[in-house]
Amino acid sequence: MSNASHQFIPGPMFQRAYATNPVAQCAWRFLNDERQVRPMVTGTRRGLAALDLVQADLARAFEELHAGDETAKHLKRMIGRMARQIMKREGFVFERSGIPVSDRILFSSAARYRSRS
Repeated sequence: MSNASHQFIPGPMFQRAYATNPVAQCAWRFLNDERQVRPMVTGTRRGLAALDLVQADLARAFEELHAGDETAKHLKRMIGRMARQIMKREGFVFERSGIPVSDRILFSSAARYRSRS
């Protein structure tokens, strides 16, 4: 079901940043790769936050996310929105935000999803 050709719909908060930031565009393609979607789905089925099992890969792929500046914070929030769209496409619905992640590499918490059925 995963396909990098799916288009990210950034919404008003992220529209300009996504259009002008190549890191954000690369992050969307990265997260849509089956090697990232699979652990997001697996973690979700285990009751973890969707980004819990992929944040180490994100950290290695995108050094820009380690900066403590506003741009990095904005990118991380945008990645959360990207994860939400991917999880919806994969058949999950938002359950709750603020779920602590197991290793605080990039995120201290993230959203959890549950199966639609």
